[in-house]
Amino acid sequence: MKKLLVFSLLLLLLITISTKSISASDLISNVQIQTSQNSTTITWNSNELDKSYILWGMKNTDNDINIVSQDPTYTTVHSITINNLAPNTTYYYKILSRTNSSNIMESAVYTFTTLEDTTSSDLIYNIQINTTENSAKIIWDSNNLYKSYILWGMKNTDNDINIVSQDPTYTKNHELTINNLIHNSKYYFKIQYGIINNGATESQIYEFTTLDKELSSDLIYNIQINTTKDSAKITWNSYEDDQSYLLYGTKNTNNDIGTVSKDDNFLKNHELLLNHLNPNTTYYFRIYSKRSTNSIVESETFSFTTKKIINPDKELSNKLKGKLLLGVEDKGRIWYVNPSNQQKYEVTFTNALLIFQKLSLGITNKDLNQISNTKSTTLGNKLKGKLLLQVEDKGRIWYIDSNGIKHEVTWVNLMDLFTSLSLGITNDNLDKIEDGNI
Repeated sequence: MKKLLVFSLLLLLLITISTKSISASDLISNVQIQTSQNSTTITWNSNELDKSYILWGMKNTDNDINIVSQDPTYTTVHSITINNLAPNTTYYYKILSRTNSSNIMESAVYTFTTLEDTTSSDLIYNIQINTTENSAKIIWDSNNLYKSYILWGMKNTDNDINIVSQDPTYTKNHELTINNLIHNSKYYFKIQYGIINNGATESQIYEFTTLDKELSSDLIYNIQINTTKDSAKITWNSYEDDQSYLLYGTKNTNNDIGTVSKDDNFLKNHELLLNHLNPNTTYYFRIYSKRSTNSIVESETFSFTTKKIINPDKELSNKLKGKLLLGVEDKGRIWYVNPSNQQKYEVTFTNALLIFQKLSLGITNKDLNQISNTKSTTLGNKLKGKLLLQVEDKGRIWYIDSNGIKHEVTWVNLMDLFTSLSLGITNDNLDKIEDGNI
């Protein structure tokens, strides 16, 4: 019995000595980096045939090292180039090796810093500003093809220069008009250029002053209208806390613009919903802002036309549920078809937060981690087309695309991300999908 016990201990000792745990450093070696102003190439070797994966980001946390660059080819000599980076910026990354046996090894966190951009001041030039009492046209040129983005506001601070005007068309000759400004007022703006959702560069801050005007109607600004076949939602801003009044009618005369819609609360951000309207009908309206001093400001006359009644195409709506749609005939407007009711909702910077709050499905961190940002999974396939609200992490928003892959939605990447994932659609087909109301 003692001999058997001694033999067992010797056998266990031999197994322990001959067994070596495999770590990422055994599989991943010779990591090298070559950087430029806005890209970096990372090369490494592996002891086995692996696919090439890199997770990277701008902060050294698991939540931020989450952008994936990959090459699905099995090889022992790996090379991945990450483009559209910001100059003179430190990035963090880690390498993942996935072998034929589906083992995944993760490296330590490495860093690299892109080179300083010594020519950025020459990337945009010839900036011109033309102002009226309530608008400013800003023109500039760029050396490369960029989208047109301007951030602007009434105070010279980063927190206040945050209103976005944009044109998603790639061009070297840029022109954007900012409307609904207040007269005789100073504004500040800066131009963003590059890849807006990842590595955009900002210009210096410029300023302009709108022309003077005696009338005070410019105190009502940023007027926006969203219509359905039988309703219209009208929003606007005022520079003082005002009560909201709106007169509307079907003819552009004082006698016909007489139906009243109002909100007695004193606010700077106003919204009124007009219901029970006739389809395919033009309406005219004026806004009245009533101050606490009982003074009243009246806007000019505006108009809108309600949409035609079109029987929803249930087959088309079902086919496109959960999709993001790009209105190719209407300035690239973005629409989301809610899978729950197969109705469409336009997505803009103004209403995005409300849409996410109303239409998203709450999800825990545990369940969210079951959905990949690189490949389809069982849960990802089940939630295709859904907007998800990460209830355990500050309400972060995610969209699950048609392949069951998750994408985080932020204010920075909102329009670029949705545009890249959207499906082009004509106005005729878009009208066949019923409008939804938030």
